[in-house]
Amino acid sequence: MAFDIRTMFMIAALLGLAMGAIVLLMQRSAPSSVRGLLETGWSAIAFAVASLLIALRDHVPEILSFLLANVMLYVALAANAHGVARFYHRSDLARPIYGIALLCSVIYCIIYALGAGIQGRVYVYTGVLLVLFGIKTWLLLRETRGNRGIGWGIMLVLTVTMMLLASARALAFATSPVADSVFSQHPINIAHGVGSMFALVFMTLAFILAVNERYRQVLQDLAYTDSLTGLMNRRAFMDAMAREHAKVQRGQSSYCVAVADLDHFKRINDALGHAAGDRVLESFASRVQACIRPGDVVGRIGGEEFAIGLPGVSQADGMQIIERIRKLVAATPVNWRGQPVMITVSIGLSRCKDADTSFEQVLLRADQALYDAKLTRDATAAK
Repeated sequence: MAFDIRTMFMIAALLGLAMGAIVLLMQRSAPSSVRGLLETGWSAIAFAVASLLIALRDHVPEILSFLLANVMLYVALAANAHGVARFYHRSDLARPIYGIALLCSVIYCIIYALGAGIQGRVYVYTGVLLVLFGIKTWLLLRETRGNRGIGWGIMLVLTVTMMLLASARALAFATSPVADSVFSQHPINIAHGVGSMFALVFMTLAFILAVNERYRQVLQDLAYTDSLTGLMNRRAFMDAMAREHAKVQRGQSSYCVAVADLDHFKRINDALGHAAGDRVLESFASRVQACIRPGDVVGRIGGEEFAIGLPGVSQADGMQIIERIRKLVAATPVNWRGQPVMITVSIGLSRCKDADTSFEQVLLRADQALYDAKLTRDATAAK
């Protein structure tokens, strides 16, 4: 019994339309940091149109079932690669990606007008797929492990699979005439047709999974990151230091915590406006990060109040670190619209003791030390 490839094209067209519609609907409510949905959605729709026109071959004019179908297929491949490029913040690849698709579309139209058979058309399709999906594979492989989820893995496997199937079919055509049409019953033609059709559809599904993983990351960042400074917010800092305190209770090294408060911050807001105050907060956050060590944690726990966790340091070493912060802040004015804004900071420090049963007790002592430092301002103190 012959395998009905024409029906497979019809099914692929329906699946592609459904996937494309889902992705385009997702794009309407996507945060600005999640990109590539628009391109991927239209890629699935372009693929669906190409599949439908191929399925209707012999029933619609050749200009539709051959020329338009293949041009739409090239558009689908390009948009798919561009969607992944935008998702991984490489929008600069748009021109070469669509340039390659346009060039191959022109070449296809020329060889079709010259009466070339399926062999020439297969070589053009294989060339554009290998180049565009080669770019896509490179984009996927260059991502750090932190961005590699299930969606990433499925996209990579399906992308490589499509490249292998296309290469195998082109190689078969180079050695023997394995098919005279896209509906040929030759095993390599069937494997390529079915594999490519459903790989493109399921790549869209894999992209949706990758987007959902990115959504979770965005929500986590919103829940644990201060949007102005990029530091931990109070919740994230408290959680991180609670974990550090648990290490002390298991007999590991102790830690210090410092609480810093910008002096006369309200005066800056009143005199220069809240935008200037925001700039001061951002500047202070960058100065703190320049003074701390890898592994230290810092968070914004109030309006102009910051906290710094210093694992594995003595109180004397902790005092040296916060003194370094204080001096750097005082010596480095903030540039606001061409004029220097002088700022100072008061910092209180406390070291975890054996009697401390929770991180909150250490933080409370650091707050008390901050109160002592605020008596003179531009000062540090410890308890």
